Amino acid sequence: TPAALLHTVVSRCQRIDLQSDSVAAVPPWREELIGLLKMQTSGPFLTALGRTALLRRLLAGIKAAVEESEGADLSVTDRDNAGDDEGLVAEPEKDVVVARIEARYREERTAVLGAVLRWYRDILLCHCGVEDPGVLFYPGHAEHLRRVAGNLTYRQAVGNIEAVEAMQRQLGRSLVEEAVLMRGFAQLAA
Repeated sequence: TPAALLHTVVSRCQRIDLQSDSVAAVPPWREELIGLLKMQTSGPFLTALGRTALLRRLLAGIKAAVEESEGADLSVTDRDNAGDDEGLVAEPEKDVVVARIEARYREERTAVLGAVLRWYRDILLCHCGVEDPGVLFYPGHAEHLRRVAGNLTYRQAVGNIEAVEAMQRQLGRSLVEEAVLMRGFAQLAA
């Protein structure tokens, strides 16, 4: 069992979680993301370009929703401060709201990339011969996942997971989102 291993050994191991995550509510962007992941065009570059453009559009919609939600909080703050001398939100409070928007957007973007990672994890599982759709995070798309997995080598399936993990790390370092997504999608084999 993992508990019986030394911490230093466990810390150097790669862990692939084969359990489906339990999600209380399906995010509103999930079906659009699945359509993006299923997209195929005439070549790998065009597929990468198309997927990047669609994911950027999806992320822009998510950011707009976050800004709208946090903007509502800002307008409540404006009303609360109406009795102040100027009736405006103080500049530091606006900075806090901007920081909250950015933090929430990053959380949502991380959730989107987590969903992309689970998609490619499912492809790897299908490539390894997993027949039980109950093990997959996207069991309703098992047929498509198996079809894609059948066209990949094991190394390509693992490489897809590594490419998505690299995107997550690079975005965590605040690299340019469009460049990271374009490079990441260009590295994907399917």
